[in-house]
Amino acid sequence: MKNLPQKFWFDENRLEQSALAQIRACLASGQKLAAALSGGSDSVFLLHMAVQICGAENIVALHYNHKVRKNADADEEFCKKLCAGLGVRLVAKSRKKSLKKISEESLRLIRKKFFEDECKRLKIGAILQGHIKNDVAETMLMRLMRGASADGLCAPRPVSKTNSLAKIRPLLALSKAQIQAELKKFGIGWREDESNRENKFLRNKIRNEILPAIEKASDFSFVNSAARARMLIEEDCALIAEIFEKSAQWRGGKIFLSPEAARSPALLRRAIQALLAQKNLKLRAAAVDDFIKACLKNKNAQTSLKENFLTFSAKELSLEISPPAAFPHKKIPLKLGENKLPGGAALVLEEVSVSKGLLEKIRAGFFKESECAFVAPRQKEFFAREILPSDAYAPIGAKSARLVKDMMSAKKTPVLKRKSFPLVCLSSGEAVWAPTLAPADFCKLSKIGRAFRLTYRASF
Repeated sequence: MKNLPQKFWFDENRLEQSALAQIRACLASGQKLAAALSGGSDSVFLLHMAVQICGAENIVALHYNHKVRKNADADEEFCKKLCAGLGVRLVAKSRKKSLKKISEESLRLIRKKFFEDECKRLKIGAILQGHIKNDVAETMLMRLMRGASADGLCAPRPVSKTNSLAKIRPLLALSKAQIQAELKKFGIGWREDESNRENKFLRNKIRNEILPAIEKASDFSFVNSAARARMLIEEDCALIAEIFEKSAQWRGGKIFLSPEAARSPALLRRAIQALLAQKNLKLRAAAVDDFIKACLKNKNAQTSLKENFLTFSAKELSLEISPPAAFPHKKIPLKLGENKLPGGAALVLEEVSVSKGLLEKIRAGFFKESECAFVAPRQKEFFAREILPSDAYAPIGAKSARLVKDMMSAKKTPVLKRKSFPLVCLSSGEAVWAPTLAPADFCKLSKIGRAFRLTYRASF
């Protein structure tokens, strides 16, 4: 490692100005800042910049040693000497437990948790990170591959916040070549991560193969173009966020939307993201897209999360995350006509005349089992109750009884929906039908005549 320079200076006007303003605001309020330090050129330049702007006494460097590379310990030693020479406090930690699977994402999450835990322990509210222009281009390509939203495509941002920790990235206006040229000018060394030359991880493949190919194929700098695109997308996201704040209200855990917002896919998506973030929940991108399409039909819509439902009320123009309405333990006698069930669902019991044509339609599967069943039971009195783990019956065509929960699993009925589904039984207690399943074999229709039609109407 070369001797540290007597004087390092860089024109702060070349930095990302919104990030620089955030740094100055932290200093003005008397806060110290953390700085992520890996030993690579970007983080080494960042630390020197931080000392120039903030003073060594106001910076705490954080280094995490994953211990997955042969030179990892040497990198940690480099960081210790660098910080000692600059008069900066260093907090370094190494991984103790073995990893079942080493992936780019798993290593990132471990490092992220280390930063958050140490900043919390040190009572530091902001951390400087050395993301640069090249990182913007790589991240944009990675997220385009995954079909990211606008919020995903404008990352990494100059300033963002996760779990109460502000992340400040003042180097986003600089490229790798610019940073390394400055370090060489002052005789400052850095460490090269030998794994960066391997294409084991997607980011490395993009960095080593895809980006060079794009640059070679075009007559412009894709890195610069991606940086500008990121800025423009962030501007659009900021406008959408501003409109959302004016067109949405939080009340009682719900988001109430204006009529205009309820018709806007962009604002609906923003509301869904806000709800999920508040509960620290995630929903697959495809599920979000399908849910938004359902909302835009101006009808009630619902999709399942892990243990809850995301629900849109067309009447209230509201979104909420709530647990499923469990069916009550008590029995609900069913009368002819509509019978209201918990959570807004209903069971309709009708006595019908089955003609030859209707019987053929029933046998051909013309009617959805998830919605209705035609039965010819021995009794005319029915009740509905919750589905118990031990409930079983033999569906049409089966010789022996099967557990209702197993039949629903085979039908891929979401677990959350099962909790709100009723089991229809005769007054004698025999199970007749549950939504999504075929009715019991003992009450199947075998001839024309009088029968009962059971129709389940979900609330969503």
